Amino acid sequence: MSFDTKQALEIVDKAIELSQDERVAYLDRACQDSSLREYVESLLASYQQVDDFLRDPALTTHASVLGPELGDSRLGRRLGPYQLIEEIGQGGMGAVYRAVRADDQYQKQVAIKLVRTGFESRFAQARFRSERQILATLEHPNIARLLDGGTADDGSPYFVMELVEGIPIHQYCDAHRLSITQRLRLFRTVCSAIQYAHQSLVVHRDLKPANILVTSEGVPKLLDFGIAKILDANAFAGEVEPTIDCLRMLTPEYASPEQVRGEAISTASDVYSLAVVLYLLLTGHHPYKVDSFSTEAIRQAVCETEPARPSVAVGLSLSANRRDGSTEVTLTPESVSTARDSKPEKLSRALTGDLDNIMLKSLQKEPKRRYSSVEQLSEDIRRYMERLPVSARPDTLLYRAAKFVKRNGVPVGAAALVFLSLCGGLAATLWEAHVARVERAKAEQRFNDVREVANSLMFEIHDSIR
Repeated sequence: MSFDTKQALEIVDKAIELSQDERVAYLDRACQDSSLREYVESLLASYQQVDDFLRDPALTTHASVLGPELGDSRLGRRLGPYQLIEEIGQGGMGAVYRAVRADDQYQKQVAIKLVRTGFESRFAQARFRSERQILATLEHPNIARLLDGGTADDGSPYFVMELVEGIPIHQYCDAHRLSITQRLRLFRTVCSAIQYAHQSLVVHRDLKPANILVTSEGVPKLLDFGIAKILDANAFAGEVEPTIDCLRMLTPEYASPEQVRGEAISTASDVYSLAVVLYLLLTGHHPYKVDSFSTEAIRQAVCETEPARPSVAVGLSLSANRRDGSTEVTLTPESVSTARDSKPEKLSRALTGDLDNIMLKSLQKEPKRRYSSVEQLSEDIRRYMERLPVSARPDTLLYRAAKFVKRNGVPVGAAALVFLSLCGGLAATLWEAHVARVERAKAEQRFNDVREVANSLMFEIHDSIR
C-alpha cells in the first residue's frame, strides 16, 4: 500500500458528507495517486452498501435481493477439500454455508463463510481477512473455532469454522423454560467467552442472540467476529485493516449509544450489548423499541430513551408485527413468566432490587458509568446468585445486613429462636423475682401488723392483771 491509510480515512470522512457531483470534484483534487483513489472509492462503495442495508425497513433477505438463481449459485461449489451444500446464515457482508469434506479422506461437516454476492469490495475482503485472523487467535470452548482458511478461485477469501448446531440463546431459554437463575448461569458462560476475547484485545461489536447459539447439550457458542475491532493495531503485524468508524455496521436493537453516534468503541460497548441480550433473556422485551431503521430513529431510541426496570417490563403487554410481515407476536405477563417457569408476581419480585440495578447500570448511556469490564458484570451476577451484596447498589449497613440474613436464613432463624427463648426466660425470671419481692413485702407487712397487735394486747392485759 503506497499511501497513508489515515489520509484515506480522512478523505472518506469528508467525501461522505458531499453530494455526488461535489464528491467527484473533491476526489479529483484530494486523490492524486491512483491507488489511493481506488481505495477511497472502495470504502465509499462499502459505506453506501451498508447504509442502504441499515435503512431498509423490510430487512430484505439474501434471496430477495439477488434472486433465487443467484442466491443458490454457490451451492455445490468446491473450496479446497470442501463442498458447499446449504446456505445456513447471512448478515452484513458475509454468507455462511454448510459444507462437507469431499476428498474421500474422512467425513466431516463444517461451516464456511464467504463474502456475500454483491459485497465483493476491497473493504469487505479486508474485513474477512481481519475476522479470519481474529478467530485464529481465539481458542475458547465457547467461541466457534477456526479450522482452515484460503482463497477461492475468484480471489475472495473464505474460512472454515466448526459447525455449530444450535439455536439463538433466547429461543433456547424459552424452549426449555429455564428459570431466572438458570438463565443467569448460561449468560455467565457467555460472559467468560467475551472476557477472553477482550483479554485478547478484541471487541466483538455485534453481540446479539443470533450470534450466541446454544447447542442441544446446553453449551453456548459465540459466533461472527465480522465487525470486531482490534484494540491493539500492532498485535497482528499489519494483517488487520484499521477499524473505520464511519461505516457504523451494527444491529440497531443491540448497538451501544457510542456505536450509533459513531464514537470511539471500547470494551464498554460489548458490556452494553450483552446487557441488552440479558434484558431480553430476563424479561422477554427489548429495553427500547426501534420503530424505524432511519438514522434519526435509531439514534433517538438508543441514545435518549431510558429503559424500564426489568421488574416493570415483565408486567407489560406488547403486540407487534414481525419485520418479515409474518404472524403477529404478542407478549403478556403470563406468557413471559410461563417461559421462565414462574408466575407474573413472583417473576417481578425476583427481578426487583439487585437485578434491576445490575441491568440499569449496564445500560447507562455513558460508557464510564457502566461496568468497566464484562468480568465485573459477571461477578455482580455471581454475587446476586449467592445472595451477596452487589456493586450496583449503595453499600449501606442495612443492605448488607439484609443480604446476610437472606444468605444465612436457617442459622439466623435458629439464632433468633435461641435469642427469643433467652429473652423469654429472662423475662419470666424477672417477673417471678418481682412477684417474690411483692409477696415478701406483703408478708413482712403482715408480720409487723401482728407484732404490733400482740405487743398492744400483752401490755394492756399485763396492766389489767397488775
